[in-house]
Amino acid sequence: MLRKLILTSLLIVLAQERPAFEVASIKPRQFTPGLLGVDFQPGGRVVATQAPLHMLIWSAYGILPTQLEFSDKVDAPRDMYDIDARSEANAIPPGRLSRESIRKMELMLQSLLADRFKLKVHTEKKELPIYALVVDKNGLKLQKAPDRDCDVVPSPCRFSRIGPSSGVIGQSVTLEMLADNLFGFTDRNVIDKTGIESRFDISLPPFSRGAQTPGTLVDGVPVDINTPSLATVLQEVGLRLEPQRQLMDIYVVDHVEKPSEN
Repeated sequence: MLRKLILTSLLIVLAQERPAFEVASIKPRQFTPGLLGVDFQPGGRVVATQAPLHMLIWSAYGILPTQLEFSDKVDAPRDMYDIDARSEANAIPPGRLSRESIRKMELMLQSLLADRFKLKVHTEKKELPIYALVVDKNGLKLQKAPDRDCDVVPSPCRFSRIGPSSGVIGQSVTLEMLADNLFGFTDRNVIDKTGIESRFDISLPPFSRGAQTPGTLVDGVPVDINTPSLATVLQEVGLRLEPQRQLMDIYVVDHVEKPSEN
């Protein structure tokens, strides 16, 4: 009993210490074709556009889609929301967001989900299949980026295009950023294990998402077998996706409700 009381008290203290937004607007949204996502902006503002709950949780906890599960007692909600949340003045330094600032905003979004959606989660360890992004045996062939001021807003250090049909175009980006953005174009998480922190200008051509049989559909689009695979495109610049397994945290949703009114 004493142990349970201590644990409960600890959870209350942790909840009190977690930062929160000063104001937040949450509006249900019917899906319409176009932009959807969660955007962390300078100054401590988070804007979600027709974002489903699972996307909000991914963003709040900084996890990949395969790290989120719903318990047997919880039906995964399909509702979408527009959210405009802002921190109090000076809570987040101005200019380009640092890792520390992003982490603080993630905690604020966690507070918002707990307060307004009554979200409760627990974590479990599970071994998952991944792709490790590694340097190929012939060495890296990417062009190092020139010095740029990545702190200006909007930052020039970003991807301008990324996808099978457009290829990958990035300016002053890291290989960690590349790995994060390749998720969704493979059948498992992609994790950077190159150990390289330099920034590069990256230009990769359009690629196939894996199907090589004429007439096969990928996302409803006929596959062109003349388009190289993602693995081939990466290999041309000295990178490789290596199948591995890795023990990862899985976030399990135990309870969630429709959000409270603004």
